[in-house]
Amino acid sequence: MSITKSSRALINLHSSALLFGMAGLFASWLTLNPLLIVLGRVFFASITLAIILKFKKQAFYLKSRRDLLRFVTLGFLLAFHWTSFFQAIQLSTLAIALFSFSTFPLFTFLLEALILKVPLAWSNFVLVLVSLGGLYLVVPIISWTESPNELHGLFWGLSSALSFALLAIANRALSGRYSAWQISFYQDLWATGFLLPALFFLDFQWSIEDIGLLILLGTVFTALAHGLYIASLKEIKATTASLIIALEPVYGVIAALILFNEVPTIRTVSGGLLILGASLYISIKSRKPLKIKSTL
Repeated sequence: MSITKSSRALINLHSSALLFGMAGLFASWLTLNPLLIVLGRVFFASITLAIILKFKKQAFYLKSRRDLLRFVTLGFLLAFHWTSFFQAIQLSTLAIALFSFSTFPLFTFLLEALILKVPLAWSNFVLVLVSLGGLYLVVPIISWTESPNELHGLFWGLSSALSFALLAIANRALSGRYSAWQISFYQDLWATGFLLPALFFLDFQWSIEDIGLLILLGTVFTALAHGLYIASLKEIKATTASLIIALEPVYGVIAALILFNEVPTIRTVSGGLLILGASLYISIKSRKPLKIKSTL
Protein backbone atom coordinates (compact mmCIF):
# COMPACT_ATOMS: atom_id res chain seq x y z
CA MET A 1 0.00 0.00 0.00
CA SER A 2 1.48 3.33 -1.08
CA ILE A 3 1.74 6.24 1.32
CA THR A 4 -0.04 9.45 0.30
CA LYS A 5 1.75 12.80 0.28
CA SER A 6 -0.27 14.04 3.25
CA SER A 7 0.52 10.88 5.25
CA ARG A 8 4.21 11.22 4.46
CA ALA A 9 4.08 14.86 5.51
CA LEU A 10 2.49 13.88 8.83
CA ILE A 11 5.22 11.28 9.37
CA ASN A 12 7.87 13.92 8.62
CA LEU A 13 6.23 16.36 11.00
CA HIS A 14 5.96 13.91 13.89
CA SER A 15 9.55 12.80 13.23
CA SER A 16 10.61 16.44 13.44
CA ALA A 17 8.79 16.88 16.76
CA LEU A 18 10.37 13.68 18.06
CA LEU A 19 13.89 14.76 17.09
CA PHE A 20 13.43 18.25 18.54
CA GLY A 21 12.01 16.76 21.74
CA MET A 22 14.88 14.28 22.08
CA ALA A 23 17.54 16.96 21.56
CA GLY A 24 17.34 17.77 25.27
CA LEU A 25 18.58 14.27 26.11
CA PHE A 26 22.05 15.31 24.98
CA ALA A 27 22.33 17.37 28.17
CA SER A 28 22.36 14.03 30.01
CA TRP A 29 24.62 12.23 27.56
CA LEU A 30 27.15 15.08 27.56
CA THR A 31 28.81 16.27 30.77
CA LEU A 32 30.05 19.44 29.11
CA ASN A 33 29.09 22.98 30.06
CA PRO A 34 25.84 24.01 28.29
CA LEU A 35 27.77 26.74 26.43
CA LEU A 36 30.00 24.10 24.87
CA ILE A 37 27.08 21.81 24.03
CA VAL A 38 25.30 24.61 22.20
CA LEU A 39 28.53 25.69 20.50
CA GLY A 40 28.96 22.20 19.09
CA ARG A 41 25.32 22.09 18.07
CA VAL A 42 25.25 25.37 16.14
CA PHE A 43 28.71 24.79 14.63
CA PHE A 44 27.83 21.44 13.06
CA ALA A 45 24.30 22.62 12.23
CA SER A 46 25.66 25.66 10.36
CA ILE A 47 28.01 23.44 8.33
CA THR A 48 25.13 21.11 7.44
CA LEU A 49 22.86 24.03 6.53
CA ALA A 50 25.61 25.58 4.37
CA ILE A 51 25.83 22.31 2.41
CA ILE A 52 22.04 22.30 2.01
CA LEU A 53 22.03 25.91 0.76
CA LYS A 54 24.76 25.06 -1.73
CA PHE A 55 22.86 21.98 -2.91
CA LYS A 56 19.60 23.94 -3.25
CA LYS A 57 21.47 26.80 -4.98
CA GLN A 58 20.20 29.41 -2.55
CA ALA A 59 22.15 32.64 -2.06
CA PHE A 60 24.47 33.19 0.90
CA TYR A 61 24.54 36.99 0.65
CA LEU A 62 22.31 39.32 2.65
CA LYS A 63 20.15 41.99 1.05
CA SER A 64 21.00 44.88 3.38
CA ARG A 65 23.17 45.93 6.32
CA ARG A 66 20.03 46.19 8.40
CA ASP A 67 19.38 42.50 7.79
CA LEU A 68 22.94 41.78 8.92
CA LEU A 69 22.22 43.50 12.24
CA ARG A 70 18.98 41.54 12.57
CA PHE A 71 20.75 38.22 12.02
CA VAL A 72 23.44 39.14 14.54
CA THR A 73 20.67 39.78 17.09
CA LEU A 74 18.94 36.52 16.15
CA GLY A 75 22.21 34.65 16.55
CA PHE A 76 22.59 35.98 20.08
CA LEU A 77 19.00 35.08 20.94
CA LEU A 78 19.43 31.57 19.54
CA ALA A 79 22.63 31.05 21.52
CA PHE A 80 20.92 32.23 24.70
CA HIS A 81 17.77 30.20 23.98
CA TRP A 82 19.54 26.87 23.59
CA THR A 83 22.07 27.53 26.36
CA SER A 84 19.32 28.35 28.86
CA PHE A 85 17.38 25.25 27.76
CA PHE A 86 20.31 22.87 28.32
CA GLN A 87 21.13 24.66 31.56
CA ALA A 88 17.57 24.02 32.76
CA ILE A 89 17.92 20.31 31.99
CA GLN A 90 21.26 19.91 33.74
CA LEU A 91 20.01 21.73 36.84
CA SER A 92 16.66 19.95 37.15
CA THR A 93 14.98 17.37 34.92
CA LEU A 94 14.07 17.10 31.26
CA ALA A 95 10.36 17.25 32.19
CA ILE A 96 10.73 20.53 34.09
CA ALA A 97 12.81 22.05 31.29
CA LEU A 98 10.43 20.96 28.52
CA PHE A 99 7.20 21.94 30.27
CA SER A 100 8.54 25.34 31.35
CA PHE A 101 9.77 25.91 27.77
CA SER A 102 6.27 24.99 26.55
CA THR A 103 5.03 28.35 27.81
CA PHE A 104 6.61 30.05 24.76
CA PRO A 105 3.27 30.44 22.88
CA LEU A 106 1.98 32.38 25.89
CA PHE A 107 5.04 34.64 25.85
CA THR A 108 4.69 35.09 22.09
CA PHE A 109 1.03 36.01 22.38
CA LEU A 110 1.68 38.51 25.18
CA LEU A 111 4.67 40.07 23.40
CA GLU A 112 2.72 40.46 20.16
CA ALA A 113 -0.15 42.07 22.06
CA LEU A 114 2.32 44.44 23.71
CA ILE A 115 4.10 45.32 20.47
CA LEU A 116 0.91 45.67 18.39
CA LYS A 117 -0.96 47.40 21.24
CA VAL A 118 -3.79 44.87 21.05
CA PRO A 119 -5.93 44.79 24.23
CA LEU A 120 -6.03 41.42 25.99
CA ALA A 121 -9.33 39.76 26.81
CA TRP A 122 -10.12 38.30 30.22
CA SER A 123 -9.61 34.83 28.77
CA ASN A 124 -5.96 35.71 28.24
CA PHE A 125 -5.48 36.40 31.92
CA VAL A 126 -7.23 33.12 32.72
CA LEU A 127 -4.70 31.34 30.49
CA VAL A 128 -1.87 33.05 32.37
CA LEU A 129 -3.29 31.76 35.66
CA VAL A 130 -3.68 28.27 34.20
CA SER A 131 -0.05 28.29 33.05
CA LEU A 132 1.13 29.53 36.46
CA GLY A 133 -0.87 26.75 38.11
CA GLY A 134 0.76 24.25 35.77
CA LEU A 135 4.22 25.58 36.63
CA TYR A 136 3.44 25.26 40.33
CA LEU A 137 2.49 21.63 39.84
CA VAL A 138 5.66 20.99 37.81
CA VAL A 139 7.80 22.49 40.61
CA PRO A 140 5.57 22.17 43.71
CA ILE A 141 7.99 23.41 46.40
CA ILE A 142 8.50 27.14 46.01
CA SER A 143 11.52 27.44 48.29
CA TRP A 144 15.09 28.28 47.30
CA THR A 145 16.44 26.29 50.23
CA GLU A 146 14.33 23.15 49.77
CA SER A 147 14.45 22.81 45.98
CA PRO A 148 17.09 25.18 44.55
CA ASN A 149 17.90 23.04 41.51
CA GLU A 150 14.27 22.67 40.46
CA LEU A 151 13.63 26.40 40.80
CA HIS A 152 16.81 27.29 38.94
CA GLY A 153 15.74 24.84 36.24
CA LEU A 154 12.33 26.50 36.09
CA PHE A 155 13.94 29.94 35.79
CA TRP A 156 16.20 28.87 32.90
CA GLY A 157 13.33 27.02 31.22
CA LEU A 158 11.18 30.15 31.28
CA SER A 159 14.14 32.19 30.03
CA SER A 160 14.43 29.75 27.15
CA ALA A 161 10.71 30.16 26.41
CA LEU A 162 10.91 33.97 26.46
CA SER A 163 13.95 34.09 24.17
CA PHE A 164 12.30 31.64 21.77
CA ALA A 165 9.17 33.80 21.68
CA LEU A 166 11.35 36.74 20.66
CA LEU A 167 12.98 34.54 18.01
CA ALA A 168 9.59 33.49 16.63
CA ILE A 169 8.46 37.11 16.28
CA ALA A 170 11.72 38.21 14.67
CA ASN A 171 11.72 35.24 12.29
CA ARG A 172 8.34 36.29 10.92
CA ALA A 173 9.74 39.68 9.97
CA LEU A 174 12.48 38.01 7.89
CA SER A 175 10.46 35.13 6.44
CA GLY A 176 9.29 37.23 3.50
CA ARG A 177 12.86 38.13 2.49
CA TYR A 178 14.75 34.89 3.07
CA SER A 179 14.04 31.17 2.97
CA ALA A 180 13.79 29.13 6.16
CA TRP A 181 17.12 27.48 5.27
CA GLN A 182 18.85 30.87 4.95
CA ILE A 183 17.39 32.16 8.21
CA SER A 184 18.43 29.03 10.06
CA PHE A 185 21.93 29.11 8.57
CA TYR A 186 22.65 32.71 9.57
CA GLN A 187 21.16 32.21 13.03
CA ASP A 188 23.39 29.19 13.66
CA LEU A 189 26.40 30.92 12.12
CA TRP A 190 26.17 33.99 14.33
CA ALA A 191 25.31 31.88 17.37
CA THR A 192 28.58 30.02 16.72
CA GLY A 193 30.42 33.34 16.65
CA PHE A 194 28.94 34.43 19.97
CA LEU A 195 29.78 31.13 21.67
CA LEU A 196 33.33 30.68 20.36
CA PRO A 197 34.90 32.71 23.22
CA ALA A 198 33.70 30.00 25.61
CA LEU A 199 36.57 27.84 24.35
CA PHE A 200 39.05 30.24 25.94
CA PHE A 201 37.32 30.74 29.31
CA LEU A 202 36.06 27.26 30.22
CA ASP A 203 38.06 24.24 31.31
CA PHE A 204 37.06 21.17 29.33
CA GLN A 205 38.34 18.04 27.66
CA TRP A 206 36.92 16.78 24.39
CA SER A 207 36.53 13.06 23.87
CA ILE A 208 35.80 11.25 20.62
CA GLU A 209 32.42 10.32 22.08
CA ASP A 210 31.64 13.97 22.90
CA ILE A 211 32.50 15.10 19.38
CA GLY A 212 30.42 12.29 17.88
CA LEU A 213 27.41 13.24 20.01
CA LEU A 214 27.77 16.92 19.09
CA ILE A 215 27.91 16.05 15.39
CA LEU A 216 24.78 13.93 15.84
CA LEU A 217 23.04 16.76 17.72
CA GLY A 218 23.92 19.37 15.11
CA THR A 219 23.13 17.31 12.01
CA VAL A 220 20.32 14.87 12.81
CA PHE A 221 18.60 16.54 15.79
CA THR A 222 18.89 20.08 14.44
CA ALA A 223 19.42 20.39 10.67
CA LEU A 224 17.53 17.20 9.70
CA ALA A 225 14.72 17.91 12.18
CA HIS A 226 14.32 21.37 10.72
CA GLY A 227 14.36 19.96 7.19
CA LEU A 228 11.59 17.48 7.99
CA TYR A 229 9.52 20.33 9.43
CA ILE A 230 9.98 22.47 6.31
CA ALA A 231 9.16 19.54 4.00
CA SER A 232 5.92 18.84 5.88
CA LEU A 233 4.64 22.39 5.33
CA LYS A 234 4.22 21.65 1.61
CA GLU A 235 1.27 19.38 2.40
CA ILE A 236 0.11 20.40 5.89
CA LYS A 237 -1.38 23.69 7.05
CA ALA A 238 0.87 25.75 9.29
CA THR A 239 -1.80 25.69 12.02
CA THR A 240 -1.78 21.90 12.13
CA ALA A 241 2.01 21.87 11.98
CA SER A 242 2.33 24.20 14.96
CA LEU A 243 0.02 22.01 17.04
CA ILE A 244 1.97 18.84 16.23
CA ILE A 245 5.31 20.53 16.94
CA ALA A 246 3.86 21.45 20.34
CA LEU A 247 4.09 17.72 21.14
CA GLU A 248 7.88 18.07 21.56
CA PRO A 249 7.65 17.90 25.39
CA VAL A 250 5.52 14.76 25.22
CA TYR A 251 8.02 12.99 22.97
CA GLY A 252 10.91 14.24 25.08
CA VAL A 253 9.43 13.03 28.37
CA ILE A 254 8.60 9.62 26.87
CA ALA A 255 12.14 9.31 25.49
CA ALA A 256 13.61 10.20 28.90
CA LEU A 257 11.37 7.59 30.50
CA ILE A 258 12.54 4.88 28.08
CA LEU A 259 16.24 5.74 27.90
CA PHE A 260 16.96 7.06 31.41
CA ASN A 261 14.04 5.70 33.43
CA GLU A 262 13.28 9.33 34.36
CA VAL A 263 9.71 8.90 35.59
CA PRO A 264 7.78 12.16 36.00
CA THR A 265 5.44 12.43 38.97
CA ILE A 266 1.67 12.69 38.58
CA ARG A 267 1.92 16.34 39.65
CA THR A 268 4.53 17.04 36.97
CA VAL A 269 2.42 15.41 34.28
CA SER A 270 -0.71 17.25 35.45
CA GLY A 271 1.12 20.58 35.44
CA GLY A 272 2.54 19.84 32.02
CA LEU A 273 -0.90 19.08 30.64
CA LEU A 274 -2.22 22.42 31.97
CA ILE A 275 0.67 24.28 30.33
CA LEU A 276 0.31 22.42 27.04
CA GLY A 277 -3.45 22.97 27.07
CA ALA A 278 -3.08 26.73 27.57
CA SER A 279 -0.37 26.92 24.90
CA LEU A 280 -2.39 24.94 22.36
CA TYR A 281 -5.48 27.08 23.01
CA ILE A 282 -3.46 30.23 22.36
CA SER A 283 -2.02 28.79 19.14
CA ILE A 284 -5.52 27.95 17.88
CA LYS A 285 -7.18 31.17 19.02
CA SER A 286 -4.56 33.50 17.58
CA ARG A 287 -5.05 32.04 14.07
CA LYS A 288 -1.47 33.10 13.41
CA PRO A 289 0.37 29.84 14.06
CA LEU A 290 3.91 29.98 15.27
CA LYS A 291 6.36 29.27 12.48
CA ILE A 292 9.11 27.49 14.32
CA LYS A 293 12.44 28.05 12.62
CA SER A 294 15.57 26.40 13.93
CA THR A 295 14.37 25.47 17.42
CA LEU A 296 14.88 22.32 20.07
